[in-house]
Amino acid sequence: MSEAVRAALADAAPATPLTVDQVIVARGTWSYRDPGALIAAACGLGRPRTVVAELGVLQTSLVARAVDDVMSGRSVCTVVVGGEARRRAGDRARDGLDAGEVEQGGDGPDEVMAPGELVISRLEIDAGLVQAVQHYALLERAYAAAAGRSPADRRAEVDDLWRRYALAAADNPLAWEPAGAAALAADGWGRPLAAPYLARHVTQWNVDQAAAVVITSVAAARSTRSMAPTSPPAATAATSWTRRTTRWAPVPCGGPATGTARCSPSRSS
Repeated sequence: MSEAVRAALADAAPATPLTVDQVIVARGTWSYRDPGALIAAACGLGRPRTVVAELGVLQTSLVARAVDDVMSGRSVCTVVVGGEARRRAGDRARDGLDAGEVEQGGDGPDEVMAPGELVISRLEIDAGLVQAVQHYALLERAYAAAAGRSPADRRAEVDDLWRRYALAAADNPLAWEPAGAAALAADGWGRPLAAPYLARHVTQWNVDQAAAVVITSVAAARSTRSMAPTSPPAATAATSWTRRTTRWAPVPCGGPATGTARCSPSRSS
């Protein structure tokens, strides 16, 4: 994650460094109490405010929070970052070595962003629907049914989408599997996970990857003589959701499902 932050800052302000006063980190499978502090120390950022967003907080919420903080004046420059090093940990474990994490003391981050409630219901937990791939599979089947597609047709569409992603990854040196098309030809789609998904259809967390984005004001960006800032037209974040088993239809939904509120069935693929 430190490497991603350094690269993002160098890309955003190659002439004069930006002064980062907040680091927001998306929780991963690691156990660091305050990863933002470690990142700040590794990148020479001084002592910015640090925030950890726990599992269950939508990742887009972190960017929306950073934008809101900059617009309101609570922050001049915020870095949002997340990453994993599970590939390294797995490789070391297979060699009988300790993957290890940097030891960290202290009292934790300045702030913890936590979901107000579990993203899955007790009913779903009791039914064994605890993995993301299972929930997406339910949506896939509902989409297919609503659009009049057979399971085989929808699986073919998923296959085609994956192949197009693989072509894009082939030109990206930082892709987690740049030779995806070749791997597919050699090893196939992999074991079934949840129809229509096979192993190669889903994202992998056993990777050594991280990404960071720098959020600052136009004035601050221009003061550093950096490249022209990029301004997104909008930022959105969901603060509530309707659990899968309480939805009348897949999407879209105007709000939590109740006895009188229903979602309109989707006809899109």
